[in-house]
Amino acid sequence: MRSIMLAVSFLKKQWVMNVVLVVEILISVIMLSELFLFVSDRMDNQRAAEELQNNHLYVLSEFEYYAPQEERVMEALRADEAIQSIGKVDISSCTWNGQYFQLGLYNANLIGLYAPTEGGEYSGYPAVVSADAGLQVGDAAEILVADQYSVAIEVVGVLATPTQYLFPTGMSANVDSIISHSPAILVNQTLFPQLPPNPDTADVPKSLFLISDLDKEEMMAKYNRYGQIQAINDMVASYVETSNGLIRSEALLFVLFVLLAAIVILSTEVIHSIQCQKNYTIYYLVGMKWHQCVWIELTRHGILLFFIAGSIALLDKFGALQTTWMTDARRNIFYIVLLVYLVLVFFSTSAFFLWKLLHRDIIASLRNLQGGE
Repeated sequence: MRSIMLAVSFLKKQWVMNVVLVVEILISVIMLSELFLFVSDRMDNQRAAEELQNNHLYVLSEFEYYAPQEERVMEALRADEAIQSIGKVDISSCTWNGQYFQLGLYNANLIGLYAPTEGGEYSGYPAVVSADAGLQVGDAAEILVADQYSVAIEVVGVLATPTQYLFPTGMSANVDSIISHSPAILVNQTLFPQLPPNPDTADVPKSLFLISDLDKEEMMAKYNRYGQIQAINDMVASYVETSNGLIRSEALLFVLFVLLAAIVILSTEVIHSIQCQKNYTIYYLVGMKWHQCVWIELTRHGILLFFIAGSIALLDKFGALQTTWMTDARRNIFYIVLLVYLVLVFFSTSAFFLWKLLHRDIIASLRNLQGGE
């Protein structure tokens, strides 16, 4: 108990430095969570993008003035023998069990990427759902489409976790513009009731997915009158390059905060070491064992770390660490990374001073005390 009281008294004497230390560590922890989530999301998108890699797959983002004439563009492409396959995604929304979902209507070429939806007998329209819907293959559900009418569906596939699927929105400048992670229900547009007209999206350009043996230059020369055409492999490469640059930037900012926190810890330890050297020497003269002084230091560090851990828990509770956006497995990995980070940053900077205290020359300490140092 006496060790705890002495440790608390030392913390009180340096309360300003300790508050700065805690704030710096908490900021760096928030930065760590953002970096972890950012890297995780980028890795997911990169994996999804790499799954799309195909030497014959192109993305045609229609020019805006072609949006109202989409069917005319589709007919022209179907009539072209150089185009082997055309894929398209119609976008809408729906709700089920009080939860909002993006509704993607895929043609047969694209829905087959996730699950077969043709050739079977179903109690409702066959659909692929994201895992957060809580539905399993074979389950039936009734969804409300665009807040207008109900449709019965039967689950024929569940997207892998974390959720990622094709969901193009407007011009596709990069792979992340045609991939989404939001809760979703995907259906075969040829088997699904026609969507009600939506004036908000009537003039929004669509992305078409084309498979052709033509090379990139031939594709651009032949079809760029309809919109921006890009090879999927080029989009993947561009996305990977951009992602790596952003990850490096985030990592550099995090390292700067870590260095700042380490400097504050070192400063605190230096000041504390100078101030407490005389106190510990006096405690030794009145009968305290030197290892007990070390125990006081360990107690001080333990109290400070406990307070930091409690503050981190509060940050997590109020969403500052964004762990709700992580899967259970990734959340556990993040907590392990966080623990290792705290040990490395906190104890690696304090270990030297604890070792120095444990191996301090008692005679030299007594001489310094006698000399008034």
